[in-house]
Amino acid sequence: MKNIKIILKEIYGDREVFATGIINNLFRWNRYNEVVAKKKVGIIKGAPSYIITVSENYREEWLDSLVELAIDANKAAVKKLFMSEGAPDNVEIPVEIIADNELYNYVLKFACESDGVIYSNVNMML
Repeated sequence: MKNIKIILKEIYGDREVFATGIINNLFRWNRYNEVVAKKKVGIIKGAPSYIITVSENYREEWLDSLVELAIDANKAAVKKLFMSEGAPDNVEIPVEIIADNELYNYVLKFACESDGVIYSNVNMML
């Protein structure tokens, strides 16, 4: 198996708060020793994608820890986003995983409940 690519797709608007938390704090990720490379790609103007290349040891549960990093690395900005007037109910980031020339689609979803607690989950798209 070759290196695996984790692609955070079309990052703009509210998605930026979470994606920049991941990219700028990747060194704090508990799987950082598995990261081979990261880069920003501008496929759609104003909505870049970020590619994180990881070793062949990749496991699906790593996405859960990336979601936690997105919240923990940028807590103040995340709270501000959800507590501002006209705030979104949730933010979804489409993610593609490329492994062995196969494409797997996921969505990282972030939501804030009325109690102010930020919830997240990772969903595989069928």
